[in-house]
Amino acid sequence: MLRDYLKSALGNQLNTILAGTGFNLKKMLNRIKEQILFIFFEPVIFEKTLLLISYECRKNGVLKV
Repeated sequence: MLRDYLKSALGNQLNTILAGTGFNLKKMLNRIKEQILFIFFEPVIFEKTLLLISYECRKNGVLKV
C-alpha cells in the first residue's frame, strides 16, 4: 500500500478497508472482462480448432475427402 493520508487509528483502518475493497473490485472486473471476451471469441476459437483437427486428420490420412 502507498502512503496513508487519513489521520488517526480510524484513518488507518479505513485505508486498509478501502485498499482491500479496491483490490477485490479489480479482481471482479477482470473476471467479468474475461467472461465477456470468452463469450465473443469462443466461436472463433472453436472454429479454428475444428479446422486444425480436420487438417491434421487429412494430413495423416485418417479423414479422406
